[in-house]
Formats: sequence, structure tokens, C-alpha cells
Amino acid sequence: MDPKKSLSVPTRRSTRLAASQGTPLPQVTATAMQSAVSPDPPVDAGATPADLTAAFDSLSLGPEKPQAQGENVSPHEGVGPEVDGETVPKRVPTHIRFQNLGNARDTLREKLGPVPTVSVEKILSFFAERITAGDVARIKDELEAGGSITNGKWAAFQIDPAKSNIIEDRTFEPMAALFKLIWQKCVEVKPTLATAAFELCNTPSKAPLSERKNTSRPDGLLVLRDRPAAKLTGAPDDIRWEDAAAFFEYKKKNSEGDRIDNEGKVVWSAHRILRDDPCRRFVLGISIENTDTRLWYVNRSVLAVSQPFNFVTDHAILIRLFAIMAFSTPVEAGWDPTMRRCINNGKFYYEVDVYDCVTGKTRTYVTTEILADHGAETMQGRAPRVYEAFEKGDRSRKPVVVKDIWIEDDRQREGDILNTILSEASKQNSSAAATSAQYFPTIICHGDVMIDGRQDQTLHLGMRGNSIPTGTKLHPMSMSTYPVPKEGAEAQGYLPYFGPKSRGRVQHPKDKKYQDVIPRAHYRIAFNEVGIPLYEVHNLRMVYSVLGAVVKGLEVMHSVGYVHRDVSASNILLLPDGRGVLTDLEYAKHESTRSNHGVRSGSPHFTAVEVALQKYHFLRAIDQMEVDGDGGSGKRHPRPVFKYNRLHDFESVLWICLWELYIHAPLKSPSEHWEDFDPHEQLTAYDDMFPDTLVPSAQRLQALEGKNNHSEYLHSLLQPVHRKLLPAWVKLLKRYREAETAPFTGGPFPPMQGVEELYAAFSQALDGAKEVSPDMELITIERWSRMIVSDDSDEQ
Repeated sequence: MDPKKSLSVPTRRSTRLAASQGTPLPQVTATAMQSAVSPDPPVDAGATPADLTAAFDSLSLGPEKPQAQGENVSPHEGVGPEVDGETVPKRVPTHIRFQNLGNARDTLREKLGPVPTVSVEKILSFFAERITAGDVARIKDELEAGGSITNGKWAAFQIDPAKSNIIEDRTFEPMAALFKLIWQKCVEVKPTLATAAFELCNTPSKAPLSERKNTSRPDGLLVLRDRPAAKLTGAPDDIRWEDAAAFFEYKKKNSEGDRIDNEGKVVWSAHRILRDDPCRRFVLGISIENTDTRLWYVNRSVLAVSQPFNFVTDHAILIRLFAIMAFSTPVEAGWDPTMRRCINNGKFYYEVDVYDCVTGKTRTYVTTEILADHGAETMQGRAPRVYEAFEKGDRSRKPVVVKDIWIEDDRQREGDILNTILSEASKQNSSAAATSAQYFPTIICHGDVMIDGRQDQTLHLGMRGNSIPTGTKLHPMSMSTYPVPKEGAEAQGYLPYFGPKSRGRVQHPKDKKYQDVIPRAHYRIAFNEVGIPLYEVHNLRMVYSVLGAVVKGLEVMHSVGYVHRDVSASNILLLPDGRGVLTDLEYAKHESTRSNHGVRSGSPHFTAVEVALQKYHFLRAIDQMEVDGDGGSGKRHPRPVFKYNRLHDFESVLWICLWELYIHAPLKSPSEHWEDFDPHEQLTAYDDMFPDTLVPSAQRLQALEGKNNHSEYLHSLLQPVHRKLLPAWVKLLKRYREAETAPFTGGPFPPMQGVEELYAAFSQALDGAKEVSPDMELITIERWSRMIVSDDSDEQ
């Protein structure tokens, strides 16, 4: 590459500016780009795809396991990980946000699996109560004396809903008036209570408003009476999701179909609130089928449902529930006071407090853009949200990044992980400390979210310390089966699972018992650098320059014993100065860590095959490994427990390199380069190699092993880039085989000796790929396919 030639590096802010003002994008020289990658010259491009197969077969493991007659070539197609010798069905992740409402509800419900069923008392214990048992008894007596309770039933519900001759909406319409009656009676009995902060609104025929489009219509919403979000929009009487603390779903009948339908709607509404509103920490739902009433509590660790009670005859329970709902403060009802909603030109933004765990002080940031919030799609989990922001009071409005996340409370925080890595790297080589730091974002401050001086945590603050007991029965939200990781294995890629893991096999939901989950702490961290994720960079020279910096960053991490565990195109940033940085270290672990956190979500496109399978793929047919550990005694050791290692980080980098090739095609190039190119074939190859499932397809496994050659479907300008990657690919396969065929003596496995050569191999391969990459704008292959379809339609 000509070092005098400059490359444009668009950033989010500069791109917006250029689009609005028509100004050129900033220029960054190739010399600046070179500073982030290895200066070694590119390796020879003579390697061919056949070398992959040769490398894979160069180290023999002995005879393969016999293949059963009629068995498919790959035992992995359409199946999930192996669990105690059994194969369980794969779980196919579905993109909920792209489905219609009904399908999205069903998908979400199916993916949840069984949830713990607790007593009504347990759910109520998660909230602050301002009336005593004596107050409840007195309120009930006065309601009976006033005629609101007659013949042991509420006067408004003398006929059970199932026997009502009027439509469902009208049948349950008195519920809002009953809520008001109860809170007003509470104030009469206990004058120290303030006026209720909430009101129950019937909303069966009109969808509540929200900033994000949503057409779902709960039958009832418990909203703040002063409706702060609605006031911000200038329409204080509007009913908005942002002002809702709880939601109701009603059914006149109590059939299985009615219960299933209500469950889907309740789960969807909870998901919708936690997904769309960054100010929410937990949410309450109420489902009623005829008279059976269940409470649903949802936070980032737990989804629990209560046993049913009869709202028509169990007066004391309903009085307690409505009193809790009416007199809770916004914080007690699930809002986050450290993230405050504001509005500008009709758009919400937020003031976010970040507690600095070093100084003990709080710094406030004003958000200007959402950089990423797709992680909030999952109700239980880390739900990361990333914002571009500036510090409040900073007149220059210097852009920074603020990340909001729910981390397992016993896990090391991202800021501490990064500081530890850089500190240990500095101890090893103090002169290289500044060099090591350039591959990672710079921390401004970080710490757990503090509310009224207490850590915001799902158990101690969110559930008031009232945990769900281990052994609690589970309610089957779905009849599907779910893969359970082997005990001790690092279960990466599975959704939250509340059932037992000790037996390691799938059971019917009704036979399962709840296993306690690790509480999650609310955590925030602010960084200095604002960049664009790698998947938004459409120039391969930039891409491979950035990936060269990523390899250097991994070398720093690995040198002090840490593995990243989530290297993906969304966790790598291109900065305005041309540097590439490796971000999102919250999953990083020291290799010696023994703790097992069973849940992680990540892009299946970049996950190492072994991580997805949760087993050492290159061991294959070996069930037991024999070693002569004591002079030929033939002592046998069990199969080694799977553990994430450095090779998996490298494989993720390899998948990113390939993904960038198969997802792109040049926007413009000389006509001779298009003669043998079919974008539909490249798109098919892409689908084979990068399926939207965490369980790898047979094609992906074969691609890793070099047993098929998809590169022939690439555009001819991209095929030389593919060839430059082959030497590093070959070395990675060899290192896998050598490491996993080493004798297992019960110690750390697999051994990482010789992995050092991979840093140089990948740096050289990336440098070579950068040199031969076309210096032109690329577009996604899907866009190419759409353009061709459009052209064909025009011709017809």
C-alpha cells in the first residue's frame, strides 16, 4: 500500500456532520493506520484451501469412531451440544424485533423455558407495604359495612367473569374503580398515607404511546398519576408506557388456551418495558383468567409467577396488592432515579449518574445518541446499553461513551478487569505500558449504581433481600426442551435457565426444580473514546488494520493470563485517529478462574466452534485419555472439562476476517471482475458459514476444518484477501490439534505452549490481507442481491 495515500475514516459524529453540512470527511494517513498493526512484511500467498485439510489431517488422532449406517456425514447438523452422551435439540435464536406482534410473543414465551412458581406472599414481599395486617382487616370491615363487599364477593363482581353475558372489556371495567375505592379507603383508615401516586387505567382498545413503536394493548396499565413522561411530550393526559409501573391482562374464561395467551401477553409487556425503557429496573404484571389471579415479577435476574388467588373472594390479598401498587414510590415501583428522562425537540434523552468507585463521587453525563441497545432484548441477562454522551457542565461537550449493564454480582467489573490487565502488563514491561494501553479504551470512571447509598442489585434492593428458595417448583412456559451445560463447564451461548444443572440432562418442565441464580448488580462505566464498531466499517483495508490492533490487544491480555471470551465485530471500534481498540471486557476472565457462570450471550457468527459445542471438538472420538503418569501404571483420567482458552479468541478473530469477506462485495469495480460473480452464491456461502444459531452447522464445522472451499464464490477482488488469511488459519488448526492431543494428567488443559507463534502469524496475515484488499467502498452482499432483484424487475 502506498504510504502516501490517505484513507477516510468516518466516525458517527463526523458522518452526521458531513451529511448535514455537505463537508468532506476527516482524513487519516495510512501511516497513522500502520501504527496499530505489526510492521512485519506479509507472508507468501502461495497457500491454498487444500492446505487447510492437510493441516487438519497432519496430526493423527488414531482411528475415527465408526459411522453408523445411514448416519449423516456430520453428526452436528440440526442438533445441539452433547449432554452426558445424549444429544439435545438445538435452540434456534430468533430475532424478536423483526417479527409481527403475535409471533414475537410466542417466540419470547418459547425461549423462556420454565419459571419458578412462588406464593403470593413471596411476590408481595418484594415490595414495601405501608399498611399492616390490622389495617387490612379494618379496611375490609369498612368496605363490607359500606356495601362494597356483598355475599363474600366484591359488589362489582357478584357474577364471576366466566358467567358474565357482557364482553370481556366491560366485564373487567370495574377493576379501575375498585383500585381507586381501595386506596381511598386506605387513606381514610390510615390518614398518614399520602394520596396514591398511581392510578389504574383501562386500555383494551388503544395501544399506549411510546417513543419506540409498539402496537400491543394491555387490558390495563398502572400509571403514575402525574404522568411525567407524558408531561415532557406536552400531552399530560396521554397514557404512555414510560409512565407505567404494572400491567393487567384479563380473560373471562380459565381454559388452558386462555392461560397460555395471557402468559404470552404478560411476558411480552414485561419484555417491552425492560427493553425500551432504560429507566426501569423491574416490573410487575397481573394476569386474570376468570377469577384466578397470578402475579408476575420480572427483573434482570429472575422471572417468577405466583400461585393463583381468587381476586373476587380473597379480599385481603387484593387490598394488600392494590395498596402496595397505589402507595409505592417510583423507586419502589422499579424506576431508576440515577437515570432521568429529559426531552429535546420531541426526542427523549437521559441524564445518567455514574458513581466513581475510586473517588466515591458521582459524575453526571447527558446522552446524545444510543450507540447500542440490542442486548436489552433479553429480559434476564446483562442488558447492556451504550450511549454517546458528554459530561454535564462541560461547555465543550466533549463526546464520551457511557455503558449501562447488569453484571453478575460476584463477577469482576469491567473497569477492574481492564485496570488489572494494564497494571500487570506494565509490571512485566514498564516501557511498553503506554503501547499496551492504546489497544483498549480509556476509563474515565466506573462503579456500581448507588440508590440512596445502597448498591442497586436485583436481590438485595430489587427484591428486598427475599430470594426464591432453591427447589421451588417450575411453571412450564414452553414444552420445548433446553440444553443443560455439563456441570463445571463454562456454558456460553445459553439463555437464562432456572432448572437444575447437576444431572446434566433434559427433563420435562413439571419434573424440574428451581436452582438459585446469581444476583446481578447494576454497573456503569464511562470511556474517553467514541468510535464506530467494525461491522459499520466498509473498507477492508481499514478493517484489517483494526484487526491487527486487536491481535496486539489480545497479546497483551494473554500475556497476563486473561482471555477476552467475546471477540466480535461489535466489540471492536475504529477511532477517529485510525486506531482500533478492543472493548467490552466484561466477559474476560483469568485463565485460572474456576467459577462457573452458566450464561453468556454473544454473536453466533464469531463464536469459536468449541465454545458453541461446549466441548473440545478436536478430541472427537476419544472418550477417555490414557497417560503413563507414574512410570507406566496406565492410570486413567476422565475426559477434561471444557474451558475457554486463548485459541478460541484467535478463532473469533478468524471468523471476523472471513465474515468481513463474505458479507461484502465491491460497490464499483472494472467490468471484467463481474463476469463470473453471482452474489446469490456468495450469500448462500455466507449463510452456510454464519448461521443464526449458536450450535454450529455442518457447513461451519467443515469450513473451519478446511473441508469445503467457499472462497470460489467470493468476488474476484476479494479472493486474494482470502488467500492471505490462509497461513494464519493453518497455524491455528495445527495449534488446536497439537494442544488437544497432548496427554491429559489432570492439570490445566489444553496446554498453551507454542501459542506465541499465532500472534505473529495473525499479524502478518492481516497485514498481507490489508495490502491486497481493494481500496474501494464495499456494500453488503444482501444489498447487492436486492439490487439485482430490483434490476430484474425493472427489465420485466
